[in-house]
Order: sequence, then C-alpha cells, then structure tokens
Amino acid sequence: MRSLSYKIGLGYVVIIAINIAIAMFSIYHINQLGSPVDRILQEKYQNVTAAENMALALEQQNRAVANFIETPGDSSLLSNFATYR
Repeated sequence: MRSLSYKIGLGYVVIIAINIAIAMFSIYHINQLGSPVDRILQEKYQNVTAAENMALALEQQNRAVANFIETPGDSSLLSNFATYR
C-alpha cells in the first residue's frame, strides 16, 4: 500500500503534466492564428493605401478643374487636367 504523501505527490505530478500539455496545445494554436491575422492586416493596409491614393488623385483633379474654370485660356491647365485625369 502506498503512503498518503506518495499519492498526493503523484496527483500533483499528474496535474502539472496536464497543465503543461494544455499550455503547449494553446501556444501551438495561438501561433497558428498569427499567419491569417498578418495576412488580413496586410490586405487592409493595401486597401487603406489605395483609398488614400484615390483621394489624393480626386483632390488633384478638383484643383485642375477649378483652375481651368477660373482661367479658360491657359493651355498648361488643360495639360494638368489631362495628366491627373
């Protein structure tokens, strides 16, 4: 018959082993989630950059149109409008 301290020690070792197994399982799955999150963030960054570029192009077009309306005889403004179109 095993002593009480042996049984308590064995139970403690089993609980520690289960905790280590759960921790390893969790770390593995958290690392697996990292790559899809990185991919999503990269796609969102590209979308935001494209939207900023579109907003800048629209602003340049609006300025070119406003300048063309103010001075209709200037041919350089027409070339500016064609460039930013």
